[in-house]
Amino acid sequence: NQEHAPTPTPTPTSAPAASEGPVAAAKAGGVDVTTRVEPVRGLMKAMVKTMTESNLIPHMTLQDDYDLGNLVSLRAQLKSQAESQGYKLTYLPFFLKAVSLSLRQYPLLNATYSPHSSEVTYHGQHNLAVAMDSPMGLIVPNVKHVENRSVEEIARELERLRGLAQAGKLKEEDLAYGTFTVSNVGTIGGIYATPKILPPQVAIG
Repeated sequence: NQEHAPTPTPTPTSAPAASEGPVAAAKAGGVDVTTRVEPVRGLMKAMVKTMTESNLIPHMTLQDDYDLGNLVSLRAQLKSQAESQGYKLTYLPFFLKAVSLSLRQYPLLNATYSPHSSEVTYHGQHNLAVAMDSPMGLIVPNVKHVENRSVEEIARELERLRGLAQAGKLKEEDLAYGTFTVSNVGTIGGIYATPKILPPQVAIG
């Protein structure tokens, strides 16, 4: 009988040690692949919290098609006049005003719910929130008292809020007291979307 030397055990290839830091580069097919770990803070952390709470809300979605030919014609007539007066007239101000008129007929949708006190507050004012891009990410200011504003006034307020959002200078009062949110996915394309309710609101359009 011949004695054989033990077969050496292959040494497994280990992943980068934690001490190498949150960024570790590896080669994959000759291409540098970088893994990065970043803390979730500030506005992004608040967004994660809000979306997590939103997922706890029962949602019912209704989608429909409308003929907006008359609105397209009306905006085309007013667009140059608006530009001469120093503001941009998009479709969104018309949509916000239409939502406000609808909320007069269906005030149950213009409400906020407190799970702590189990109370629903039905709001008289229509503070309609719209998502906007900012250096900190997506942010949702609102146009106050849409029920008392003209389409021109809504358009001018949207421009003011958009400018502040892009400059990262929105104030707390611009973000607080929203009563209903209007989703605006037309800028990124697509036909249908399923928006998430922004708590403590009870509906989104």
